[in-house]
Amino acid sequence: MSNYFIFASDKRAYLDTINVVTELSRRNLNYFYLYSEDINTQHPLQSMDKFSYDTNLDLLHTHTQGYHFKSINCTLPFVPDFVILTRESWQPQQHIISEFKQHGSVISCIENSNWIIGTIKSRLEMLSRFKFPTNCIDVFFESSNWSLETKKMCGWYNFKSEVVGNPKYDDVHEDSILTSGLDTSNGILVFGTMEKESKLKVYDILKKLKETNLKIYYRPHPGELLANPNLKFDNIEIVYDESDVPSVASKTDYHIGNIGASAYFSFLFDKTFIALDESNGRLDDLDINFFKGSEYDFWAPLINVDSWDKFVNKIGIDRIEKLKNRYEELKKDILFYDDEFKFLERKNSPISGKFFDDYNDKKTSTRIVDYLENLYD
Repeated sequence: MSNYFIFASDKRAYLDTINVVTELSRRNLNYFYLYSEDINTQHPLQSMDKFSYDTNLDLLHTHTQGYHFKSINCTLPFVPDFVILTRESWQPQQHIISEFKQHGSVISCIENSNWIIGTIKSRLEMLSRFKFPTNCIDVFFESSNWSLETKKMCGWYNFKSEVVGNPKYDDVHEDSILTSGLDTSNGILVFGTMEKESKLKVYDILKKLKETNLKIYYRPHPGELLANPNLKFDNIEIVYDESDVPSVASKTDYHIGNIGASAYFSFLFDKTFIALDESNGRLDDLDINFFKGSEYDFWAPLINVDSWDKFVNKIGIDRIEKLKNRYEELKKDILFYDDEFKFLERKNSPISGKFFDDYNDKKTSTRIVDYLENLYD
């Protein structure tokens, strides 16, 4: 029987992985799940008290010597055949990938980014994934072909991904949404961003939206709450907990944010989605000149170049043009924010589901486990 180790370093990663754990439990496959539900990323070596675990093995009576793994500060009852994680580009995941790969585990990653729009930064992200230890990941589970094709345009491998859908939403049904405790009357739900300049523009838009006289809810990016855990705005309801988002999203008529993972809620609940990408400067990095100066200084050593010409060559001018053309194609299906609030006339205008989940049948976790189990057949 296969042995699985699943890791989640924060609430977002927990929600990305918990339904897969549920599927493993349903099949009675051996698993050990180490997770944190803290809104901030936690590291087992620094804050083990912030973690919990779940397993279907009787650890007191398991006939095994146990195997200690330094990267997780924990002893497991087995050396896992499969490791499942997400948020692969940061610590502690980087150490976990490296250590468990040395023990022969198959490393799989649930892709928690939706590559709807490809930009120069998307290309830079792909280049960073070719480096150790991220390049040790055996398979990425993708939500949609659109997202995967965007990654490929940015230079991604043709052989390291499997489109399965998004497991985070396997248990999200409108008729099963729990009351979050918030006053979720009809209104506008705005999603934040981690980019500094874009964030400030979103804050300006939040103030402007008060003119609509609709109830405004704001879901900050986790990075915002890390920097300011007591974030507040007058007459705006802050959605602090990631678990509350489906409930609020199911009851608000309009969802506003970047074209990314958060936009999927409009498709799930048949709500109007309004894109901020052309209002908050997010698309500035489709212009290569945006990267002159501090941006170049940051990225150049990460992609191993020592001159502007080498930087441009590694990005590829032809690739930038293709990404711009892909964005123009995408725009045909998108409703954009305007300061005159004309979008309020477009009720029940969800974003196209083709960008997010090719299956949308709430069986993604089944496909993930099927894929891994069939590797040994």
